[in-house]
Amino acid sequence: GHLRDLGEGFAHVVRSRPLVTVLVVWSLALGAVASSQTAQVFLAKDAFDAGDVGYGLIFGAIGLGLAIGSFGAGSWVEQRSVGTVYAASILLQAIGVGAAAIAPNVWVSLPAFVLAGVGNGTAVVCNSLLVQRGAPDELRGRVFTVIMSVNYAVYGLGFLIAGPLTDSVGPRWVFGGVAIVLALASLIAYALGRAVTRRAD
Repeated sequence: GHLRDLGEGFAHVVRSRPLVTVLVVWSLALGAVASSQTAQVFLAKDAFDAGDVGYGLIFGAIGLGLAIGSFGAGSWVEQRSVGTVYAASILLQAIGVGAAAIAPNVWVSLPAFVLAGVGNGTAVVCNSLLVQRGAPDELRGRVFTVIMSVNYAVYGLGFLIAGPLTDSVGPRWVFGGVAIVLALASLIAYALGRAVTRRAD
């Protein structure tokens, strides 16, 4: 029964534009985010020479941004289409991560990490909205299982890749690469999200 349930969930995911959007876009984004999380401690301690305090400041800045994004997302999707907000949220992550990559010190990087956190928190809300709009009640649990399994498989892969990559090129270059991948994910979200918006409306 479990395999059949997964098969039904996967079959519905590939037929639904909102669900394909989350599957593709958030898998790319999570893989990139995992890489930045691996490199983050080295950015704080090596590139910024900020030690444990600097790493704590970065982590706190991201948490603040996540809270702002999560609280604000509800009102933002009331004023704009969910596809537009979704694409913009991932673009905010890309800008924040890219700015952190070139920041001269930890203090200059903090607003960039807050911005990245805002984008992340908003994107998580949009993911749930897209799944709720794209899956009927009787299949929603199976759809969530399929999408989250794929998302977090890529997330784990991002950690595996980021370790040796950070050793070879350094944390700043990893952050720069993550920003590029997130920008690409934002473009895909915008392309797919416009069709989602029209159908939902």
